[in-house]
Amino acid sequence: MAARISRLITLLLTLFIGLQAHASLFSNPATSRFVPVDQAFTFDFDQQGAQLNLHWKVKSGYYLYRQQIHITPQNATIAPLTLPAGQPHEDEFFGKSEIYPQDLTLPVTLQQAASGATLSVTYQGCAAAGFCYPPETRSVPVSAVTASSAPPPVSAQPAPASPLPFSALWALLIGIGVAFTPCVLPMYPLISGIILGGQRHYSLGRLFALAMVYVQGMALTYTLLGVVVAAAGLRFQAALQHPYVLFTLSLLFIVLALSMFGLFTLQLPASLQTRLTLWSNRQQGGSLPGVFLM
Repeated sequence: MAARISRLITLLLTLFIGLQAHASLFSNPATSRFVPVDQAFTFDFDQQGAQLNLHWKVKSGYYLYRQQIHITPQNATIAPLTLPAGQPHEDEFFGKSEIYPQDLTLPVTLQQAASGATLSVTYQGCAAAGFCYPPETRSVPVSAVTASSAPPPVSAQPAPASPLPFSALWALLIGIGVAFTPCVLPMYPLISGIILGGQRHYSLGRLFALAMVYVQGMALTYTLLGVVVAAAGLRFQAALQHPYVLFTLSLLFIVLALSMFGLFTLQLPASLQTRLTLWSNRQQGGSLPGVFLM
């Protein structure tokens, strides 16, 4: 059994060393499979009186989503828009949709625009190789337009579908329902024991403070991880979708699944387990700092 575990560990180390050899994926933009969003979808605009034209130059191998193009005027009024028909498409990101794989020009009629008015243009696209960019928003300054100088609208857009009623309430109810799933519900006694430290007599205010500190500790951890990923930008997201990374993660999950079937046992070295146990025992349950660290 020990020899089998050693072979598995050696295999994993070999794969990770191979990934290290491809570290240039993070450091050298020239070798990246995906270009920055400004190069994939070059955005520009021009205005002639009350007519504003929005231009996207779409790089070969990339495409824009029709339903992800939104225009929000600020201190201005625009005529209803009808986006041109796109090419039918289906992918793992948005399912069945329409896309623009080529350059796109969208005319916008300004019915009225005050001095300093702007349009917020939001769009999103993906690479045909399998990477989806986050939504991009551009602020477009427009010249002042009076209502009398604006031409009549030439097209009409059907009224948008009304949102589902009580969407915030449904989100809350779904969140509460998730808390009672089989993978979460059995953890409540353990979490309660960690937070309360084996004591049962607390005031309502103390219980609220302990629960708040515990939740904020988790929220802060995930927030910091999100900030790190966001700061890394497109290069990090593209690297995570590299075939070598996907293959390594898939193999890792297969190995972990084999351990759950009893093929081998994964555990930390005894010395490290002892240190972690001693450190955990020093964390006092029922105290705000201890609950935050847990």
